[in-house]
Amino acid sequence: MDFNHDGIQEVGAGKSVTFPPLDAPEQVKQAWLTATQNIDEGDMMTYQLRMHIMLYGININDQSSKALAPTDQIDSYREGVDKFLAWLEYTKASTPADQYARDKAFFSDIKRLLA
Repeated sequence: MDFNHDGIQEVGAGKSVTFPPLDAPEQVKQAWLTATQNIDEGDMMTYQLRMHIMLYGININDQSSKALAPTDQIDSYREGVDKFLAWLEYTKASTPADQYARDKAFFSDIKRLLA
């Protein structure tokens, strides 16, 4: 359960980051399931972390943080994916070609599924 809406689910003493958050719109949850169904677990965890950071930023010194955008609104996810794709183009020259192609394909697919 995410009691304080910081994107970290608490189960007993354990804490874990998951994506999409519990209050994400159903279309976001379905888009995520579709986009991640055929990728390896390592890539999926990397994309989960990137999407989490997109929504919540980075928690430092165990401080509770609120979402940077409303997590229950699909436009938050659309805007975040657009920003990531723009950042990917900005850093294309310094990103390994295989990583660029993989990230471009994944986030383009998410964008299409969220349309």
